[in-house]
This record gives sequence, structure tokens and C-alpha cells, in this order.
Amino acid sequence: MAQTHKSPTLTLLSFALLALWAKQVKGISHDNIKYTMLHKLGLSEVPQIEQTDMDNMVVPAHMRNKYIAMLKIHKEKERKRRALPTLAGILRGITGTADTRGDILYSDPARQTLVFDMKGLIPENSEVTMAELKLFKKGVHKEDLPPRRHSRPVNNARVSVHWVRILSDGSNRTSLIDSRLVPILDSGWKSLDVTQAVHYWMKTAEMSMYLEIWIEAERMGSYAAEMAKLVHFTTQGPNDQVLGKPELVLYSLNLDEYG
Repeated sequence: MAQTHKSPTLTLLSFALLALWAKQVKGISHDNIKYTMLHKLGLSEVPQIEQTDMDNMVVPAHMRNKYIAMLKIHKEKERKRRALPTLAGILRGITGTADTRGDILYSDPARQTLVFDMKGLIPENSEVTMAELKLFKKGVHKEDLPPRRHSRPVNNARVSVHWVRILSDGSNRTSLIDSRLVPILDSGWKSLDVTQAVHYWMKTAEMSMYLEIWIEAERMGSYAAEMAKLVHFTTQGPNDQVLGKPELVLYSLNLDEYG
């Protein structure tokens, strides 16, 4: 039985067009894409293209135009996807946003207990859709870094926020709310999602909400622990200014208006 041979130019362009098409379709695995492309081209395996074929390649105008058109469509879809607003951005545009600064009850290099006066922050008949805890992280000078010796590099520390429930007997019960890696050498405002903590607090009759910040090593080891000690937020030192105090930002919906 005769076997049909495709020119290297057509084979390469066909692969490019099919690959671009497959990239736009969600839910297709790499193996499925490979099988579909080979089946469509009537091939049993991926062809080996010689350098001489590449040097002598002449791209037909209609196939080049087809490829450029599909590439433009793909780039336009990517641009629209990146332009879509995030959930936080949508909620920030809704009226009913309130924020307050917290006070520090306790602070050491690895722990920080915050208290927020919640009185009047959440309007009646409204729902808290999102809550952010904003902490200002101090910068770290590279000369302050401990010697690494033979340890693997450590770039981040883990920062976690816990909701603290003060029980009637004076003891505390904590619940992990959010945890994320923070670059050690970075500086500026960092946000943690504390929506669940606000929902927990709303089920209590307390006027204040307590949060606890934990700063821990990214992984096991003495070097990672030493690096984590370099992460500090404002209000963890005696000379910190009020400007960097922790902030709680609430986004709420008026149920009478939005129902």
C-alpha cells in the first residue's frame, strides 16, 4: 500500500496550527493533543525535521495568513482574560467599605496579637463579603542576612493569621484563617484574607475581634528559622510609627439594596 509523504513545510505548519488551536481548548491533556495532531496528519510518530529542510523551507502565503490570524485570536483572548477584574477589585468598587486600625496587645519576633474595635463597622442588615488584614512589612538589608554556609537558599517566611476566641474561663481558642509565604527581602503592605475570622466574630456578642499573627520558617532547619526571624511588621518595635499600624478593611453588601 502506498504511503503518503507530506513536505516538511506543510508538516511543520500543520503542527503549529493544530498546537495553537489545541491551546485554546481547555481540558485536553498533552498526550491527547499529540495523538490528535498525529492522527490528523496521518502520521504514526512525530517527524524528525532535518536542518536542510528548515533552511529550504518556503511557507505558503495562505498557511502563513491562517497562522497569523489564529495567533491574533489567541492573543486577544489572553488580553481579555488578563483584563477581567478580580473578586477583590469588584468588591472594592461596591459601597459599604469600612476600615479600622488595630491595637497591639502583645508582640515578639515570632508572634503578634492584634485587637480591633468592631463597633459600628458593619451596618445593620448587611453581609460581609470580604475582609482583609493589611500589615506593613519592614525591609531587610542583605548585610543583615545570616551566613548560608551549605544550606539551601531561603527566600520566604510563612506568615499565618489566627482568629482568637477568648473563653469565659480566660483561656484562648485559636482557629487558622489564612497562611501564605512572604518574601523575606520584600517590604510594603501585605494582605491576608480574614473574611472567615469576621464571620466567626459575628456569631459572638463581643465588641472586639482578636487576631494573632505567627511568623514561622518556610521549612525545617536552623538556617530557615534564622531567616524567618528577619521578618518584621511595624508595631513590632519601640520606634514604629502609627502610619504602619495594622488595618482591617471590610467589604459589605447592603441586603436591602442588593438583596
